Amino acid sequence: MPTLPEEFDLAKLRLAPADVDGMTVKQVLTIPVHKPPRHDFIRVHPEERIDVGGLQIKGDMDEFYIVSPEAVSALAGEMSYFSLFPYINLLGVLRLWPVRLPGSDGKEMDWHRTARMAAAQAVNQWVRGRG
Repeated sequence: MPTLPEEFDLAKLRLAPADVDGMTVKQVLTIPVHKPPRHDFIRVHPEERIDVGGLQIKGDMDEFYIVSPEAVSALAGEMSYFSLFPYINLLGVLRLWPVRLPGSDGKEMDWHRTARMAAAQAVNQWVRGRG
């Protein structure tokens, strides 16, 4: 049986029931990662942007996966680099907006450039989502 690379070692995730005795979960926080819906007005956090490697899978349910630094070499041909911008809508719902960064050759699509400009504008004022 082949051995998994260290970053895929499931044994690291093992948790014995005795390890969690007496612990309670107060809240589980999940933050959706997708571009803002057209009907939302949003504001972007001025400082909390993070650049990551990611896989964006389009389909019935769009999915976004952050690639760990250890897995970049294995997924280099399939992944892209993104800035994740934390944003809220008028109801205070927190999400992350993935905006693709220019490629290593410096080229980028107009959509990605305008999305980054909209995110910068949303730092100072409410901006309608780009859907």
